[in-house]
Amino acid sequence: MSADTEQSQPKITLRYPVRTLDGLELLPAGAELTEDVMSEVAAKGIKVRHETCPLLEYGSIREDLKLFIKVPPYNKFFSSVSNMMALLKNLSKTFMPVPVLDTIKYFKRRDFYTYQHILVVFAISTAIARDLLGDSASVSDIAIVGPTHNIGKICVPVEILKKQTPLTAEEKDMIDHHTAAGYVLLSHYLGDHESLACRAARDHHERRDGSGGPRGVKQTDPLIDIITVSDIYDALISPRAYRPVSFDNRSAIEVLTDMASSGRIKWEPLRSIISRNRRPYVSDREANISREQRGSSPPGNVYDYIDDK
Repeated sequence: MSADTEQSQPKITLRYPVRTLDGLELLPAGAELTEDVMSEVAAKGIKVRHETCPLLEYGSIREDLKLFIKVPPYNKFFSSVSNMMALLKNLSKTFMPVPVLDTIKYFKRRDFYTYQHILVVFAISTAIARDLLGDSASVSDIAIVGPTHNIGKICVPVEILKKQTPLTAEEKDMIDHHTAAGYVLLSHYLGDHESLACRAARDHHERRDGSGGPRGVKQTDPLIDIITVSDIYDALISPRAYRPVSFDNRSAIEVLTDMASSGRIKWEPLRSIISRNRRPYVSDREANISREQRGSSPPGNVYDYIDDK
């Protein structure tokens, strides 16, 4: 990143400290996430030399993921056996630092929704990347992002993550902290604050029109677009603590269509989702997108329908 670009980007100031699962404080509350600060976080992380391990070989992740994507509506998205085998081959190449894998185990034990969500986004985003990028090396870059995009939630109290009633302003602020916290944590664990995984942890709630957060910048990275759309799609079609009934598949796609039409997200990842839900299958380039609204928001939703708590 050039000095001019760095100066023009809004800075993030931490409202809360960022700590690892074992209690190591990486940065205190009040720290400003400048280029120099993040370079120092990454440099200190490199010195630790974390051991790595294949994601799908860690604990029960492989079997859990297979179970998650067999149930509706995921089974429709992943219905092609040949595509599924190719996808698993891609996913099997994903290695991660063991402390990052430990955070996934933490979510399985303490917040099962987040555990399922990060694994499903891992699979959905890698499938979309294969559709859009073929066998490009960027598919491997995408694969590590799905399971890590919400790693910052280890810095949010579990009772807030699982709260079923409306959040207070302070609780919402603590939830929003997860993007900056994830950026710091991954910069430490990966030793590279400019990597796609670090930037995606920070920017997956930014939008292409600048209406997102935490910086309110226009998100233009097409690889992060894939994570963003996958993240929103799964947030809509799965049950959540604050919304016990999920959106049906059509309604979820209609929400994404509205977002693409208004310039908040990119069309290409959405076309991939639509093509995988069509029978007979059509390529993402041939997928026609209907603007007709026939779905409805599910009952009992105490937040905005795409609020990724």
